[in-house]
Amino acid sequence: MITLLFGENSFEIDRECLRISSDFNSELEKVEGSEIDKDSLYSVFTGQSLFNENRLVFLSRLSEQSELWNLLPEWSEKLTDTTHIVLVEGKLDKRTVTYKWLQKNVSTKECTPWGERDSSTAESWAKHEAKALGIVLSPQLVRYLVQRVGNDQWRLLRALEKLQLVDEITEGAINEHIDIHPEENVF
Repeated sequence: MITLLFGENSFEIDRECLRISSDFNSELEKVEGSEIDKDSLYSVFTGQSLFNENRLVFLSRLSEQSELWNLLPEWSEKLTDTTHIVLVEGKLDKRTVTYKWLQKNVSTKECTPWGERDSSTAESWAKHEAKALGIVLSPQLVRYLVQRVGNDQWRLLRALEKLQLVDEITEGAINEHIDIHPEENVF
């Protein structure tokens, strides 16, 4: 099985990788696709583990080597049922034959960053993450936090982790402990 995770939202890609690996109960393999050669890639697709029945391989940035990237449709036929390859990519050229083949034949997830208009999504996400971290925030404080930090999930998570250490969370505490978003600082 092959899964493609791609896009410019590294937070969502990392979370999806963690979710996939948490469902797998054996040792996983990580392969840097930008540095792999043809023989090593062939081994990724056809190899087996001596100690585990199943294999989970995270193969990142293979698209940087177009010759090997273009071999994916052909080599996918050699993939056994006991191997799950997760392709982890940044921005992809959606016009390529390989991308189009992947869209039709494997599980794909595009992880796009939130834009300026996604504040309500960021607020909802921050509220959910705060609850998971054991932090109680009113809707007003969640909104204020997102306005201060921005819609970047990494920055929001770091801010929430800081707030976990604060006794009483107020706007003043947020101002004291949380750095303002760089774009807000311009004006």
